[in-house]
Amino acid sequence: MHSLRIRRAAVSSGVLLLLIGGLLAGPALAKPPAFEGSATAVPGTVSPGGTVRYNVSFTNTSPSNLSQLFLNAATPNGASLEAIVAGPSQGTCDDSGANLSCTFGALNSGATLTFSVVYTTTSSGSSMTVPYLFSSTGSTGSDKGKNSHGDDFIVPGRVTLNASADFSGRYLFDPDDLTVADNQNVGRQNPQSTQATSNQAGVPLTVGEVGANSFDCPGISAASCFGQWSVVNLNDGALVPGGFEVVIGYDKVPGNANTVQFVHLVGSGSTFITQMCGGAITVNCIASIDQVAGDVFYTLIVDNNGPMRGF
Repeated sequence: MHSLRIRRAAVSSGVLLLLIGGLLAGPALAKPPAFEGSATAVPGTVSPGGTVRYNVSFTNTSPSNLSQLFLNAATPNGASLEAIVAGPSQGTCDDSGANLSCTFGALNSGATLTFSVVYTTTSSGSSMTVPYLFSSTGSTGSDKGKNSHGDDFIVPGRVTLNASADFSGRYLFDPDDLTVADNQNVGRQNPQSTQATSNQAGVPLTVGEVGANSFDCPGISAASCFGQWSVVNLNDGALVPGGFEVVIGYDKVPGNANTVQFVHLVGSGSTFITQMCGGAITVNCIASIDQVAGDVFYTLIVDNNGPMRGF
C-alpha cells in the first residue's frame, strides 16, 4: 500500500512538472510581431471634406527577413483615395481603385520602407482613420524568430476633422486650388475672417481665428489691439521667400480703416506690418484695403506664419 501511494505521487508530480513547463514555454510561441510603423497626417487637423496627406513608414525590427510584404488599406466610407504622391521607397502601389494596395517585395531585418498618399476626408465626424494593414507571407511562428512571417500589422492613420467656422485647413494637393479660407461672411456672429493663398502646391495650409487673450500684443498696449488673432500656418511654419497673400476681414474696425496696422507674431519674436506695399516694399506690407458693404478686408503680403492682429 505504501509503495502504491508513492508511485501515484511520483506520477502526479511528473504531470505537474509537464504542465508547469508547458505554461512557461507557451508565451515564447506567442511572441508578438516585431514591427514598427507610423502614419502621420499632414496637416494634423483638416476641414471635413478636405485633403490630407499621410506619411507612412514601416520598419522590420524582427531578427528575420520578410520574403514578401504587402499592404491593403480600406478607404473609410465617405472618403476617397486621391493618389500616391511620394514613393514607395521599394516595390509598387496601386492607387487606381477605391482602396490602396501595395506589393513591397522582401524587407530585410532592420529595413524601413516609406510612402506618402493623399485622401479626401469624410464630410462629417470629428476624425478619420485609415487602417494601413501590412501583411507578410508564411505561417505565424514558422520562422526562426517566430515573429515576422504570416503576421498582420495595422498602422492607423488618424486625422482630426474641425468643422468650426473659425477654421479651415487641408493639404494643397491640387495646384489649381491653393486658397484656404474660413467663413468669409463676416457679421455680428462672425466678426472676423481669415484667408490665405499659397505660392506652391504640395504643402499643408491652415487658417483660423483664436481669442484675443490667446497671445499678448508685444510693444503695444492691450487696449490698442482689436479683434481676434488670425492664425496662419503654411508649410508647417516654414519661411516663404517672396511672401504669400493673407486676407483678414472685419465686420467693424475702430477709427479710420485706412490707418489700421498689424502686429505679426513670428517664432519667439514679432514684426509690425505698418506700410502699404509698393516700390521697394514688397513683403510684410499691406497690399490693399477693400471695403465691401461696410465690411473691411485687408490683403497682406507676408513671408512667415503665425498669429496676426490689428491695432
